[in-house]
Amino acid sequence: MMSNAPLISVVIACFNVAPYLAETLESVLAQTLQDFEVLLVDDGSTDNTLAIVQGFVERDKRITVISLHRNKGVVVARNTALARARGQYIAMLDGDDIWTPDALHTRYGLATRYPRAGVVTTDFACFTDTLPDKPVGKVGLGPRARLAFSDCFATGEPQLIEEPFDLVATTHFAWVGATLVKRTAMMTVDNFVPDFAGPEDTLLWLRLANRSAFVFLPRVTSFYRQRAGSAVSLLSAKGPKEMQYLTVLTWVRSKAEFGRQMPIIRKLTAECHYICTNYYQQLDRNGPAAVHAARAVQNQPMSGRYWRSLAVSCMQAVRRLVNSH
Repeated sequence: MMSNAPLISVVIACFNVAPYLAETLESVLAQTLQDFEVLLVDDGSTDNTLAIVQGFVERDKRITVISLHRNKGVVVARNTALARARGQYIAMLDGDDIWTPDALHTRYGLATRYPRAGVVTTDFACFTDTLPDKPVGKVGLGPRARLAFSDCFATGEPQLIEEPFDLVATTHFAWVGATLVKRTAMMTVDNFVPDFAGPEDTLLWLRLANRSAFVFLPRVTSFYRQRAGSAVSLLSAKGPKEMQYLTVLTWVRSKAEFGRQMPIIRKLTAECHYICTNYYQQLDRNGPAAVHAARAVQNQPMSGRYWRSLAVSCMQAVRRLVNSH
């Protein structure tokens, strides 16, 4: 590695975030740890995002702008930046989210304290217009994560997870804006999977969790902006989040390297299909409900709950067919 390389490469993907970008960049430049470069990819924005970025470039030469002439999606944008990253660590942030001033310092401290961890992750909070005075961590709200990290939340101390796949897969405690990843770890998985049609960050964490230890700190170091045009809100409009998670689970179960993880993959696949079954039953769409119920049984054939759900779905589908005639 070159001697003049920065400690951390900050990767920011932007698409039409002009109203929010200045606040995001200010939060990056205000970090107490200043040994970083910023690789900002403008993903074909049609507003004045690029003009705002240029103003910051004139102010701070650590910022490099990569402009894509048309919108190619967040995976291409992030991978484009990652290909040019020089830092020992990667910190990613979306163009409308915000870091606490000590975000990088806190995460780097964990990385040096736990050198075996390829991924450092902390809690994060959500906001809409203004930052909360007393942020409530999102990870701590999840019942599974709260149980898994009970000692962690009780003491405020970090927790090292040597074999993190099950925990990452079941609690989803890693969020892209609240992480610090060793660049060598990112290189082992070759960054984000191109052309993957699903939640790309969720897939990344599972791929990393299959190869590296994680460490989690129950302290908020990042804020996720909830707005109508955000990726999460767009995915939620397409159905339950478990429907999107199925695309991730389908991808990993097709790869031989996840063979030893197959029991948890099958268990989670069945659980997601069961939730999708209930979703379609509520919409009175009995065909899709029966398909999901059958797949739940296929993945966990010893579960009576899934068999009962399949029986109900099939009876409803038959009843609907009879009534239609």
